[in-house]
Amino acid sequence: MIKISLVNGLTNELKEGIKILGIACSSFNRLTDKTTPVFGVIFRGAELLEGVLKTTVTVDGEDATEKIIEMIEKSAHKKQLKLILTRGGNYCRFQLY
Repeated sequence: MIKISLVNGLTNELKEGIKILGIACSSFNRLTDKTTPVFGVIFRGAELLEGVLKTTVTVDGEDATEKIIEMIEKSAHKKQLKLILTRGGNYCRFQLY
């Protein structure tokens, strides 16, 4: 079992071997950059890297949710993903819905 930490100090255990997607946007200069990459990294359990996904979103735009969903939908791993991790609900200065 894989032990993960949740909000407020809670923990949960997950089966080993499940596919987990972690999503993060790269750094950008909001004064000069119009777009920025967003990456998804797929792990099987805690140790095996299965794949890397990439999309591009508009800085200060409203397309992050749509682009991230599209990125996941195009992935060959989509049906096997059991958990999606984000650092928060704000990507490239806008909210995910």
